[in-house]
Amino acid sequence: MPRRALGALALAPLATVPPDRPGPGELRVTAMDVGQGMAAVVQVGDRTLVYDTGPTLGPQLDAGARTIVPWLRATGTRRVDLLVVSHRDDDHSGGARSLLRLHRVDAFASSLPDAHPIVAAAPGAHRCARGGRWTWGEASFEWLHPADPPEPARRASSNASSCVLRVRHPAGTVLLAGDIEAPQERRLVERFGAEGLAADVLLVPHHGSRTSSTEGFLDAVSPRVAIVQAGYRSRFGHPHPRVVERYARRGVELLRTDADGAVQLRLRADAPMHVVRGRLEPARYWRIDARAGRGRRATRVIARSSPRPSPRPRRGPARPPASTGTPRARRAARGSRTPRRAASRPAATRGPPRGSCPAR
Repeated sequence: MPRRALGALALAPLATVPPDRPGPGELRVTAMDVGQGMAAVVQVGDRTLVYDTGPTLGPQLDAGARTIVPWLRATGTRRVDLLVVSHRDDDHSGGARSLLRLHRVDAFASSLPDAHPIVAAAPGAHRCARGGRWTWGEASFEWLHPADPPEPARRASSNASSCVLRVRHPAGTVLLAGDIEAPQERRLVERFGAEGLAADVLLVPHHGSRTSSTEGFLDAVSPRVAIVQAGYRSRFGHPHPRVVERYARRGVELLRTDADGAVQLRLRADAPMHVVRGRLEPARYWRIDARAGRGRRATRVIARSSPRPSPRPRRGPARPPASTGTPRARRAARGSRTPRRAASRPAATRGPPRGSCPAR
């Protein structure tokens, strides 16, 4: 036992591992893999902003406790300078209370009503409203939506009040769009135009729903990279094939958390954008590329244990031959003929009765 205690010395180097934080002049955006929901982390130097917190996963479990907090601790993030909940839908606000309870949060911004329990539990709570601005070092932040007072909407949906945040940095511009839909996108284009909406990175509105990512909005933003946060085989059909086609037609690289896992973009002014896909990098033989297709036969392994897979397709189990059946009349006739043939045989040729022993 005393010798085993010396094993603690072997763990000492773990305490010297530096946290994975952005370097000088770097803007880092991480889209978390929270299933059918939205959660993104923007890091500038030693400042951290969390945009949305993913969905509730069960009676006592949510994306905040299961995904966001462990990731923050693993990257050495001791505090969240600003937590944003874009609107009240559960797939955006489900993990907020766990994050507030389990991690240090200095300020909170949302479009939630003042009586909402998340607002009551959050420190420094305030509303996101168009025109609000602040700076963290070289990065400038601005709320583009919603207006104050809110603009009228045809449907009483909380998507229309989503907080839209623009982040400008010498390394690039990021637009976080929440769940805004076509009417809100048109108003943003009318108010800010292409000059005010242009961004290098776009967090795709409403998970790629067909009610968003309109032609005019994409032309104004003109992103190089767009990120869709949606669940694998989403029951809502996100992202919609027409929306995917719109991005492809404009040459936008579309990253998807349902296929790529957590997506991290590292932007520097003096280097090309670096993309890290959590499900694919680093390459391992157990990692599966979900982009290859939806079925088993279309799934492709990134790093195979054998460089030459068998070209022969896998076959299912062989089925037994179907019975042709015997007509009932034929079976009856066959059974009736057998006794007559036995009776017509001479007695001398017939054997002894079954169960008897012949006399010696």
